[in-house]
Amino acid sequence: MTPTTERERRVLAVVATCCADLADEYTIIASIMQQYDDPELSAALQRCLWLTHGLAHYANRRGGRAQRCTWDRLILEDQAPARIGEQR
Repeated sequence: MTPTTERERRVLAVVATCCADLADEYTIIASIMQQYDDPELSAALQRCLWLTHGLAHYANRRGGRAQRCTWDRLILEDQAPARIGEQR
């Protein structure tokens, strides 16, 4: 399924970029958690990783590609017209 509108493409790009950023953050968390032996924390992190991977896969199957910037920058760019009073 290919996105049909520019808005759909934009949403999928934001989703894919957010997932890439989350995966980076989870990697940091996982490296810190190695010093702890807590099965509950490990299981929670694993669920987060699976959810993130599933969402990224969903976006990628539909044509969304992660951008070379952070997701918060994409969000701020998307909100910029609304902040200066322009119509969408």
